[in-house]
This record gives sequence, C-alpha cells and structure tokens, in this order.
Amino acid sequence: MRKTWNVRLDGSEYIVEIKKNKLTVNGAELPLKNYRKKTGFTHTEYEIPIGHKNALLVIVSMGTPQLIIDQKDYETGKEYVPVKMPAWGYLFLLLQCSLMVFSFTGMIVGGAVGGALVGVGIVLSMSVACSNNLSTVSKILYDIVIFIMTFLVLYGIGFMLRGL
Repeated sequence: MRKTWNVRLDGSEYIVEIKKNKLTVNGAELPLKNYRKKTGFTHTEYEIPIGHKNALLVIVSMGTPQLIIDQKDYETGKEYVPVKMPAWGYLFLLLQCSLMVFSFTGMIVGGAVGGALVGVGIVLSMSVACSNNLSTVSKILYDIVIFIMTFLVLYGIGFMLRGL
C-alpha cells in the first residue's frame, strides 16, 4: 500500500505519504502506533498532526487509505462518513464463523487451511457490509454470494481431500 497526498493547509504545503504502514509528513516519520484512535473489524483510524491541525488517516482493509481533514476526504472533497458495521452485518459474520463449526463434521476442510479461507470470507463480508459505496440491497446480495462461495470452496477442498 502506497499513497501520497500533497496537502495545502493555512498557506503551507505538506507531503503526507503512507508506504508499507509507515507514515511520513514532509519526510518526518510518524510511528502509526502512537496515533491510533480506533480499530474496527475492517478499518483502523489514526489521528495524525499536519501543521496546526489533526487529520484522520483511515486505513480500510482491502481498500485505499483516506486522509480526512475537517471531516472531508481530502482527495474527493466528499463528507467523511465513519465506518460502521450495520446490524445485519453481524449475521453474516456469524454465518461465516459457523463454517468453522461445520469443519468439525469433516464435510468441509478445517484446520489452518479452513481457518484461513473463513478468515478471507469474514474480511470480504465485513468490507462489503461497511462499504459506503453500495446500496444496502447490493451489500446484502454480495454478502450472500461471498458466504456461498466460501462454503463451496471449503466443501470442494474437503471433498477433494477425502478422495485422496
């Protein structure tokens, strides 16, 4: 992940760059762990100083980092809407986690491979549920497809392993 912003605040210019979880402002490295504000299922927020202001750096899993200044995305100028998991998103989280229970029946692959696949399914599901770019109906349909695909992949791998 690499992203650079050329920020103009109060008549001064700042180069804000994030590269491999390292943040620099005008070349000075800021350790992200010191600026963590909030961690969620699918994102982490950091409150970082830029000049005389505090900006919000939002790193979303499987997404592009956002720099928020004065409650607006610096790149797009759109109002920042904080990432929030809708109530129905927890249902899909529970469904994805239930796949681990099925892995004990031997019908689908379990262990490290199964856990990793379910982990990918969980991250995808939660990323879709928290997205601000899709309608609620689209998000629910995508989450259903992700759940079905995760199950089919786990079942298919389990079926192939039983045949060996």
